[in-house]
Amino acid sequence: MNVEASCIISVKSKIIVVGDKGTGVKQQLLNHEQIVFEKIQIECLKLTGEQCDWLLRHDGYELFVELKRGSDVVKATKQICATAKILRRYSSDKQTFGLVVHSGNPLDSTMMQRLKSSFRTNHKITLKSVKRGQTHLLS
Repeated sequence: MNVEASCIISVKSKIIVVGDKGTGVKQQLLNHEQIVFEKIQIECLKLTGEQCDWLLRHDGYELFVELKRGSDVVKATKQICATAKILRRYSSDKQTFGLVVHSGNPLDSTMMQRLKSSFRTNHKITLKSVKRGQTHLLS
C-alpha cells in the first residue's frame, strides 16, 4: 500500500511515544537500538471499518498498536486484526505483532491467554498487552 508521505513519521529515538488525541491516552515504546521506524497514524490512511491507532514498521517487522482508555481488550484485538488484514494485502511477509495498551484486565488473565493463542494461530500475529503506563520494548 502506498502510504501518503504526510501519514509517515520516521523516528529513531530511544523512546517513541504514540497517543490518541481523542482519549488523551499515550504510551511509551522503548527503542534501545535506535532503529529507524516508520510511525504511521492509521486514521490518516482513511481506511473503512474498524481500525487500530498506530502502525510502527521497519524492514521485516510491523507492530499494530491500539490504545484503550478502559479494558475492552476484545474490541482492541478486533481493531488490530481488521487493520492488519487490510494492510497485509499490500505487504510482504513480515514479523507481525499487535500491542493492546489498556487500563484493566491483568496480563495473565485466561481471556488474554486465549486471545494470544487465537491470534497466533488464526492471524499469524503475536499479540502482546501492557497496562497503560508500563513501557513496551520494541525489538
